Amino acid sequence: SNRMESYEQVEYKQYEKMVFSMSNLSEKFKNKRIFRNYQFLFDEQDSTKIGGKNILPIFIQEKVSQNYYNKNPEKNKTIILGDKHVNYDTPLIDSKGMSQYFERMYADVNIYDNNISLVSNQFLSPIADAAPTFYKFFITDTIKNHSPQLIELSFIPRNNTDWLFEGKIYVTMDGKYGVQDAYLTVNKNINLNFVRALEVKLNFEKNASQRYYLTKTNLLVDFGINKNKGTGFTGERTVTLSDYQINKKQPEDVYQGPKVAVVPDAEKKRDDFWIENRADTLSAGDLRIYRNVDT
Repeated sequence: SNRMESYEQVEYKQYEKMVFSMSNLSEKFKNKRIFRNYQFLFDEQDSTKIGGKNILPIFIQEKVSQNYYNKNPEKNKTIILGDKHVNYDTPLIDSKGMSQYFERMYADVNIYDNNISLVSNQFLSPIADAAPTFYKFFITDTIKNHSPQLIELSFIPRNNTDWLFEGKIYVTMDGKYGVQDAYLTVNKNINLNFVRALEVKLNFEKNASQRYYLTKTNLLVDFGINKNKGTGFTGERTVTLSDYQINKKQPEDVYQGPKVAVVPDAEKKRDDFWIENRADTLSAGDLRIYRNVDT
């Protein structure tokens, strides 16, 4: 009952941000002669975070879209209202091709699906029908200062080498048993196509019908040839849903044409459009990526 497909119609606005960086860079790499005059390109972060201390952001993209779903007959429509990304003004780098590749790699995460696709692989959801066969579950906390009360349900794979998640989900104890929050990661014993670390955070909110819908997804993946050291590549995708409306019937012409449509001026939106439509305020570091690439 908490799935989008349980409603006759759903519509919402989506803001999406993707940031990609070279990660786990050594001081030797950072201080190479070629970067002598470009130290402003590098960012430092807490060394406990995915990607290590030194990172070099190389790509950012933001999108705003209006999305529609109709159950019977089943139809989907996405209208991209704004698309902003760094543009490498050189034929050697295809910025649009980079964007399309990253989008395929970072698919949407729906915990209510039996199987979740991540970095071109299928993972069994911890709340799939078959989950108890493959996961061990532990009630690790009861959160009583939240309304409704939540159960913190921790889980690990029964076999550490299976392509399964480990982490926690927070389940509402109001008879709806909706997922309020989720934290998913993977065991290091999985041989997952150069993936050194993976982290997914999901947040849900209650709507007018007292059911729960996804409001925010944060997916962070660090890639590297060497599992434990050396330069890598870190990508982060954040998706935020707002203006969520249910059972509001739209005219048929909304769904006409391709499933994904782009308004003609999507890539020419002014700064005031982005200030108004960003669901999250961009960090100073993210804003610098646009300027740094231009520089």
